[in-house]
Amino acid sequence: MELHLSAIDVPIVYNSTFREYGIKVLNGGSITQLLAFCPWCGSKLPGSFRRAWIERLAEMNLEPGDAEIPEEMKSDVWWKKL
Repeated sequence: MELHLSAIDVPIVYNSTFREYGIKVLNGGSITQLLAFCPWCGSKLPGSFRRAWIERLAEMNLEPGDAEIPEEMKSDVWWKKL
């Protein structure tokens, strides 16, 4: 799967902020179908941190899309500290 993440002709994407893998819907939009298992070998993928990210923002009195979101919350830096 790691190989396919770097291939431009395979629509597999990784969102490091939430630790989520997905398949990009190729209709020109930004829709992604999340993956819970590797499509090639069937292994369970690591769980998402999306809920924890939203909770962390709430603790900072912030919401998704706020301009004041710290830079470390825009990548995997924040959850690697957990």
